[in-house]
Amino acid sequence: MESPTWYVWPVILFIVALIYKVIWPPKRSHIAAIINSIKVDFKILFDRGFELGETKYDDRSFGNWIIVLYSTECVIRFIQDRGSVSVDVGPKWASRKLASQEHFYSPKLIIDYLRNFRGVVSQTTKERYMDVDEQLKDWSNYLNLHYDEIVSFLNRDDFVSEEPKIKQLWKSQLHLMFPELKN
Repeated sequence: MESPTWYVWPVILFIVALIYKVIWPPKRSHIAAIINSIKVDFKILFDRGFELGETKYDDRSFGNWIIVLYSTECVIRFIQDRGSVSVDVGPKWASRKLASQEHFYSPKLIIDYLRNFRGVVSQTTKERYMDVDEQLKDWSNYLNLHYDEIVSFLNRDDFVSEEPKIKQLWKSQLHLMFPELKN
């Protein structure tokens, strides 16, 4: 007597679906975990009144994500691209949209600018080799150390008039990293 095999395919499909659900959970759980890490590592920002703005997670592009935090003091964007986390800060009146570039700069670039252009601090070579959690902790330490100075600068009346100088510093640093680049 032949054993019935009709139930094999539904069982296999069920197992595959279960594995897919466990190994590759939906993107909401990825972004939720990242937001939770930011809430823990940057607790001081939330204590200062920061709120969660727009978020974007793209599981098709290496798991890249963008998270925006905002307050009455400034706007902060966290961006992960291919495993490298960067942070941009903008004045409180800057756009909270994910793709906005205007008026946003790396905190390290701002501090370098305020320190009269001493040294190139905005390179990310070291950060590329840390995991995301380590990079977030590193950024948290940096922002905790320089937050008041950065926010004070972002909210100065002459901030917009200082932006061309900041952009020039960024270009200078880029040319130091890549001398063959042309304007």
